[in-house]
Amino acid sequence: YVAGGLSRTGLTDRVFELEWRGGRLQQTELPPLPEAVALAGAGFFEDQAQKQLYVFGGTTSTNADSASSELFRYSFGTGTNASWEKLPPLPGEPRLLPGVICYYNDVHIFGGFTLSHAGDATVYTPTTSAWAFRWHPIDGTTFADWRELSPLLQAVAASAVFNTGQAHAALPTVQGPLDPGVHASCGKKIRVDRKSVV
Repeated sequence: YVAGGLSRTGLTDRVFELEWRGGRLQQTELPPLPEAVALAGAGFFEDQAQKQLYVFGGTTSTNADSASSELFRYSFGTGTNASWEKLPPLPGEPRLLPGVICYYNDVHIFGGFTLSHAGDATVYTPTTSAWAFRWHPIDGTTFADWRELSPLLQAVAASAVFNTGQAHAALPTVQGPLDPGVHASCGKKIRVDRKSVV
């Protein structure tokens, strides 16, 4: 799935699915997001009775000088009136480029860049923060909301997340010297002003 991003005309709210079928790449449009957003994370529940696509965080600014804590859900198979639903926002810091994965009835949010400002510069700092949103109670529980998870061992942003089992996920990280132009996701602040990346 591709949700939001930057186009030639600025931010977009466009969402579509890309799937390889019959020897060709097929594109299927979905309803647009409630707002145009870029640098967000997305996760998909395909193991639930009702398939769901979640989009979290990102920015509504073409300059990426602000971050969002919004969470949106699209539920498939709900007929022609299917649309995006705005869910409770993350109670933690807003972020850009979080790692997002949906498994075991939770939407998991790992890392991402938090923002601060120093004069004309925007400072992007990877975080160790991890959260989960449970969209409905499970296994005889009554809890359905955000909960903070144990922090990651290393601050990350723009990291892939993948399942390693029924209730486990992994985030690849980079070890060794940091070149902000190549490995901006691993543990150091990045300062962006009008002239350079530091």
